[in-house]
Amino acid sequence: MSLRIEEWSIHQLSDADSEFPDSIHASLPALPPELQSLTVAFSYMSDTCAILKLGTLPPSLQYLEVSIPASDCSGLVDLQGLPESLRVLRIKEGMSFTKLVALPPHLQVLELDYHRNKQLPPLPQSLRKFHMGCLGYERSLPDLPPALEHLSLEYYRGPLPELPSTLKQLEVRRCTVQLPPVLPASLHSVCSTDNNRPELQLPGFRPAYGDFWVRIGEEGETSSTGSEA
Repeated sequence: MSLRIEEWSIHQLSDADSEFPDSIHASLPALPPELQSLTVAFSYMSDTCAILKLGTLPPSLQYLEVSIPASDCSGLVDLQGLPESLRVLRIKEGMSFTKLVALPPHLQVLELDYHRNKQLPPLPQSLRKFHMGCLGYERSLPDLPPALEHLSLEYYRGPLPELPSTLKQLEVRRCTVQLPPVLPASLHSVCSTDNNRPELQLPGFRPAYGDFWVRIGEEGETSSTGSEA
């Protein structure tokens, strides 16, 4: 069972106990206990911050996405008490989070488009895809889980954690990270954009187009050291 709440206009509420008492607050209505997928898209015009309280989420929930599409506004979503059943968490397009104490143990996809400068909790061992927009984030990332296959970072300025041997795709956009001299053998492609970095050299990879590199030998690619007729 899926539920999409689109173009949700937020009403002005008061919350004296809130960390942000001057902001706009919204709470989700009661959700059906069998709900597996929930998408919430805000629509509001305000100079203040929107804060969404999720409350008690259904124990069967596997997919959660919260965003403010096509807006210059920003918002926070309270992520305390995420259900253990959650597999995909996407906080996108102007939304950040607060009160994230722990991530669900079976989470496979974590996408955080905009992350305020708060330390992330440890990433679950089950995580396969991790994306984070790090504008304003000045802390180190947690250790990467051993099963991670796709890592995507934007505006990250800290040290790059050790890359797991399972990694297949690496994206570092507008980052100042130093890539390791030897990349995991499992890695198929690298996308790296940084206008302040000298021309990138990736041994074992070739530029495919733009800032996208692929491993030599992948998908029929022949090594430059191979024999020619």
